[in-house]
Amino acid sequence: TLAASRPIAKILGIKILAAPPINPDQDFQRLLIVTPRRSGSATQRNKIRRRLKSIFWESEHSAPPPEIPPRDFMAIIYKESHSIDFDTLKAFLNTALTKTRK
Repeated sequence: TLAASRPIAKILGIKILAAPPINPDQDFQRLLIVTPRRSGSATQRNKIRRRLKSIFWESEHSAPPPEIPPRDFMAIIYKESHSIDFDTLKAFLNTALTKTRK
C-alpha cells in the first residue's frame, strides 16, 4: 500500500518507493510506474514507462531469490526524467532495487 511505502532512491525526475506486497503469498516483485500528465507529452511518458518496464523485467529484480522477501515498487515520474539516457536509467534502477535486498 502507499501508506506503508518508503522512499528508497531518487534521481533527477524519478523517485522510487518500496512497500511490502499486499498479498503475503506473492513470490514475485512488481513495479508500478506513475506518469502524471504534467510530466510530459504522451510520447515522452510512454517512452520512460517502456524503458523502466524493460529494465525491470529483463533484470533479476522481477523474480528475487527465495531467501529475499518480495516487494512492490513504485516509480513516480517527473518532467526532468526525459533527459536521462537509457544506460543511466538502467544503472539507477538496478542500484535502487538492489539496495532493498539488504
